[in-house]
Amino acid sequence: MRATEFLPELFDPKHVQPIEWDDDNHARAKLGEKTIHITFFETGGHAYLEFSVDHEFQVTGRGDANAVFATVIQAVKEYVAKWKGVRTITFNASEKSRARMYDALAKRVSAQLGWHVVPYEEMMADPK
Repeated sequence: MRATEFLPELFDPKHVQPIEWDDDNHARAKLGEKTIHITFFETGGHAYLEFSVDHEFQVTGRGDANAVFATVIQAVKEYVAKWKGVRTITFNASEKSRARMYDALAKRVSAQLGWHVVPYEEMMADPK
């Protein structure tokens, strides 16, 4: 299976885990015995998104990607609905392949929110 065939399944809402908000910027969801942690750092309409499973940021290869990404997308939608002043959400990846997957994630979410995505390749090419 190629990655492009796998991507639509990553964003399937049926995989969303119930989200609990600890406060305005921190959410978590149980994934079996593990916990998905989702944190937003916001200032002046710009939010930085960080998420992990049990505070591990590496790809686990355990097959949880569907639930993790679907849950992160749901958290982003809830966060943006709650904080109407957020105009930009940024996240980064340590690997180019993961950055492409995050670009796909961002395009899916942005389409649902009516936002525009600046892909990783364009951001890296921009001297600013």
